Amino acid sequence: MACPAGEAPEAEARVRAALAEGVCEFILDGCQERLLHRLVTSRYSYFTPPEQAEIVAAAGRQLLAGERRERIRMRILQYLERQNTLIVEGFLTFRLQDLVAEAEVAVDGSVDTFLLQREYQEFIQLLRHFVETLPPRHDLVHAVMQPGGAFRLTDADGHALSRDAAEVEAGGPADLAPEDRVISALVTLAPRRVVLHRPAGEHALGEEGLATVREVFGGRLHLCGGCRICRGEAEPARG
Repeated sequence: MACPAGEAPEAEARVRAALAEGVCEFILDGCQERLLHRLVTSRYSYFTPPEQAEIVAAAGRQLLAGERRERIRMRILQYLERQNTLIVEGFLTFRLQDLVAEAEVAVDGSVDTFLLQREYQEFIQLLRHFVETLPPRHDLVHAVMQPGGAFRLTDADGHALSRDAAEVEAGGPADLAPEDRVISALVTLAPRRVVLHRPAGEHALGEEGLATVREVFGGRLHLCGGCRICRGEAEPARG
């Protein structure tokens, strides 16, 4: 690839900038995906093709999230300011070695994340199996989220329910997410129906955590749309 010669400096600069942008897009849209695919298939051949494709896509998103595009573009531009010819494959091999190393790190990190997510989903499926097969111990349990990740579990009459009330009121182990604490306590209680209260204000169970709780309890879980309990005006009543 050669830059036109004999033009005014401003025109030459525009041409170099356009070439740098075009080569950068070619590297990121074509070469990078092939590199990631080659890394995944050579290092992690035991994954199925769909799993490999998912890992490649995740690694690609991770690389594009940083300043990689701009760094590649600037290196190409700097090279073209000194040279009139650029061979892309050679440039990748000799000038972008550190970016290839970044791709290797991105692939390894994406594989770690993929395995953690798969293990977590298997764990969620196991919990859902327990919920569906254990005989219910309570007809109704209210779970009321509180600030800092703590929560209250009560029966239909407002009586506290917990295998360890002190742990629940304190929010449970610090290394567990709020949804994991709620799920652990509710699985032990084996309720037929759960009403989850998320009072307005600060509490740690967001939409992602709620989705996880739904995965485990399915149709047994009912999300309160706002009531006296959520406003702190009353204890749960039979419902």
